[in-house]
Amino acid sequence: MKLSYAVSVAAIALAACTTNQIQYLTRPPFNPPVDSAAGFLGFYTVSTKQTTCGNCHVDHQATWALTKHAAAHDDLAAAGSGTNKSCIGCHDVSEQGNLATGPAAFNKVQDSTYYDVQCENCHGPGYTHATNPQITNVPLARVAVDTTKYGCGGCHTGNHEPFVQEWQQSLHSVLVAPAQGNAACMSCHEGKAALASWGVYAIYPHADSVTNLPQTCVVCHDPHGSPNTAQLRFPINSPDENVNLCMHCHARTAEPIVGNTATSSHGGPHAPQGPMIDGVAGYFPPGTSYDTTLLTTSHGSSANPNLCAGCHVYAFTVTDQVTGAFKLSVVGHSFYPTPCLDNTGAPNGLNTCARPGDATFTPTTRSFLACAASGCHASTAAAQSAFQANRGNIALLVNTLWNDVNGNQKLDTFPIDSGYLAQIYEKNKADLTNATAVTPAEGCLFDAQMLGENLAANGDRSYGVHNPFLAAALLQSCITELQGQYAYLAPPPPMVQAILDGPLAGLRSVPKRAEAAMRVGR
Repeated sequence: MKLSYAVSVAAIALAACTTNQIQYLTRPPFNPPVDSAAGFLGFYTVSTKQTTCGNCHVDHQATWALTKHAAAHDDLAAAGSGTNKSCIGCHDVSEQGNLATGPAAFNKVQDSTYYDVQCENCHGPGYTHATNPQITNVPLARVAVDTTKYGCGGCHTGNHEPFVQEWQQSLHSVLVAPAQGNAACMSCHEGKAALASWGVYAIYPHADSVTNLPQTCVVCHDPHGSPNTAQLRFPINSPDENVNLCMHCHARTAEPIVGNTATSSHGGPHAPQGPMIDGVAGYFPPGTSYDTTLLTTSHGSSANPNLCAGCHVYAFTVTDQVTGAFKLSVVGHSFYPTPCLDNTGAPNGLNTCARPGDATFTPTTRSFLACAASGCHASTAAAQSAFQANRGNIALLVNTLWNDVNGNQKLDTFPIDSGYLAQIYEKNKADLTNATAVTPAEGCLFDAQMLGENLAANGDRSYGVHNPFLAAALLQSCITELQGQYAYLAPPPPMVQAILDGPLAGLRSVPKRAEAAMRVGR
């Protein structure tokens, strides 16, 4: 009788357990690894793509499931390359991307447990940590980047995925020596500091060391997934400087600051590209004319929804010029909008070739595909022509304000340098050394530094391309304002006067901050 009662109670308890939403089960959080020698766990449940790591790290499991990495094996199968040995290692769990010696996981045992790019691709085998979870045995993913199999370079290299090779050709891969150790600079010029400034506090090799890292892949991309394009940490389609990924750094000193004078060692613009695109950079003399309707065709408008990335991260395919066969994928991670090309039509990794307006420029020197493909320009030839015309106009206007004759990026008095500002520096030096207010001369010096070629190390550096309408309007207004302030300044040369009398003359005045509000609300 007692035994029967006990069985009944057990049966009732079991029935209750099957109907509750929360079930307390005693089971191991992992299955025995298929590749027992290497210790890769892979999926816990293949049918739902539940990773073993995700049994505990549920937040990362949820975001990873929405990434392209979670469909990597399916993409490979759909392309008909599901058994291609040169492909499967990067589309499934393997030794690529981590410290394991190969072949391992799917490269050793082709089991569905190892489908897709899972946590262990970057972190390495998780068996040791799963059996005895300790902070000392956490398999850490690498933040540093190279072209070996460890880190992002384990897969994102080669003719089909040359992300790392192109990144190595970019300024993002370079540590700027003067910025190292300067707290005000490090959040943009050092990878770990950038992550910290964005609230990313992760454990990874070198996290607590004095080793400085450049802006590596994971600074911009969240390996665990994000709601933004390409797993970016911030969106690229917002004109808001506090939101846009690129503008987190490329929007520093975009207007003159009191105390930054002609003799100041820290004066001038610094990475004003974002505000320039948004139409709010620079010193705006009273009455500056800038027609807002021009924004509908500018590089910072809805015609270019991805803003900086729309031109600077443009991908295209290079084919053999004779056979037409695939040769190379260009993924835009050198961040050059008009990359220099070699004689096969492929980017050569440099940014030193001639530009439209240079005597040695030829139509095949640089790729203007991004300009034509965007829909803003009818062809690459049209884009090249627009670049050359705009570059010439900007140079004429800037030289009227300041011609840095000796090329030292420092305003000298006339006749060492020429232009209005050099003459003002000679006759009214106080107007360019005022440390208590921004004078018209100081404001126009800032505009010249921001928009001129080689007048400042950290100017806009786009030859006016980021916003040609704003660039011309600011420079025109400065010439007009300085002429009104200083009677001894001669009228500008005829070619400059023709620009001043051109299409942008006489447009209605647009207050700077109203323009900014309009752009952010686009």
